[in-house]
Amino acid sequence: MDTGATISSLNALNQERFKRDGTEWIRFDVIDPENEDRRITLEREVVRNVRIVRHSGNHQRRAVVRMGFCIGSHYREEEVSLVDRSNFTYQMLVGRNHMRGAILVDPSRRYLQKPQCP
Repeated sequence: MDTGATISSLNALNQERFKRDGTEWIRFDVIDPENEDRRITLEREVVRNVRIVRHSGNHQRRAVVRMGFCIGSHYREEEVSLVDRSNFTYQMLVGRNHMRGAILVDPSRRYLQKPQCP
């Protein structure tokens, strides 16, 4: 959870953009949460592109897709930017757009909710 980040970001490896029926799509791999040696390939329509300013001052262009994910008993579909997060501890950063109106953050506690969505 990152209350300072507006949009969520997902570790997306081997990103490949392509056209499908005249719209921009992207194919990417995610690490299987059950087996970190296995990759799962996903395809999503690109909703938009964002320009991210990094802490170093450099800019990065990222594809944004809609993804559904579950936190506790809350399932939501939200926009997620795709980026290689291999060097980070967590595969996904959940931004405040996803948390708005549904999730409270207690920064003094960790791992409070396991996914409980059907």
